[in-house]
Amino acid sequence: MQNIELELENFFQLRAVIKPNAKVYAFYLYLNDEVIERTPYSVEPTHTFPLDKAGVYRVKWYAKSDSGAIDSGISERFRFAGFSDAPRPQGKRDFAVFGVTRTAGFAAHVFSAKNNVICFVDPSGEYLGKEFFGRPVVGLDEIPHGALAIGHEAYEHDYGDLMTFTLANGAVDILSKELHKFSVMDLYRLSRSAYLEGFSEGANCIQTFIFNKFNCRVPYLATIGEGTRLGIGGIGTVIHPDSIIGRDCVIAQNVTLGGRVRGNGTPIIGNNVFIAPGAKCFGGKIGNNVVVGANAVVLDEIPDNCVVAGVPARIISRDIARYTDYTARPSRR
Repeated sequence: MQNIELELENFFQLRAVIKPNAKVYAFYLYLNDEVIERTPYSVEPTHTFPLDKAGVYRVKWYAKSDSGAIDSGISERFRFAGFSDAPRPQGKRDFAVFGVTRTAGFAAHVFSAKNNVICFVDPSGEYLGKEFFGRPVVGLDEIPHGALAIGHEAYEHDYGDLMTFTLANGAVDILSKELHKFSVMDLYRLSRSAYLEGFSEGANCIQTFIFNKFNCRVPYLATIGEGTRLGIGGIGTVIHPDSIIGRDCVIAQNVTLGGRVRGNGTPIIGNNVFIAPGAKCFGGKIGNNVVVGANAVVLDEIPDNCVVAGVPARIISRDIARYTDYTARPSRR
């Protein structure tokens, strides 16, 4: 007779129940005869293990009485086929954007990054048959079958089936959900391209979204080269709008790229530069292939191929070959 019962709940949670009456209990979870999890003693005769991998599981139990005596046993083998919580893959969706306005153009700009925006819908009929940002402008009765109609909240009262959005700070709608799909640098590039297209209000919307989600300031006015990325999502990082940053740089968390009222102005950073956590760059050009140490304060120009550290930052090494992996992605090594 088994002194423990196992039951699978919610397709992946293995619930173990010990039958003996004791003071405290402990559980060991085995996967293919290897212990993968232990619980401390507690007064609960049950414990639920979330299972991550398919395989054969067993649970060993320990029951300690008031006298200190310990009883133990092990369950029969329990075969787990696995359970995936990954969302089902979805192809690109088709969108029809209401309105022929800058706001509508901005929405198409965002949604077309990962989906298909196939047309604009003009309820007024003023622009029918024309194109707006390379897409046809159609009437209400010409929305393609299967396309999801989206539009600014101003259309909500007149078109009840419309999925609406707003550019307001903190909104939770179809636009904000779409923005959540992007990394911090992808959002910067999306806001930058929106600004260059003339969607200033939309670019500000994304810039604010970046601040709210990632707790960093990455302005679309800054020029940032391809391959440059922020460490740990850019937490605490502040970049001056006038900054010029080269290619393949790594900017760690809590870095400030700022300017001074007097002096060398905002920073210009070369290619393949690593700026370590907590560093402050207050003007002065930083060359190519440079490593800026943690908590360093850069006030003056830094030449190519060197390592700087300290307050104020000073060159501590020119053996830059030792630091090439600081900016290299694993696929580039």
